[in-house]
Amino acid sequence: MIHRTIQEAYTRGLADEGVADDHVAAGYVTTLVLRSAFTAIPVERLGEPVTDGLQYLFRKRVGLARFIADLGLAL
Repeated sequence: MIHRTIQEAYTRGLADEGVADDHVAAGYVTTLVLRSAFTAIPVERLGEPVTDGLQYLFRKRVGLARFIADLGLAL
């Protein structure tokens, strides 16, 4: 899963800089939630005509937002 790969790399990078990893996972997920969850859904496109492509985009982005929110809820 890409999430685990990114989190592990993030942890290794901070360890290389001397940062202890006791709160790294929580910090990573918190940052992800704050930076990405609220912008994942393209609300700026809500006024556009509904097309198959737009429906697909919204399905994918809502799924992404749900994934990120679930990570945050698991903290």
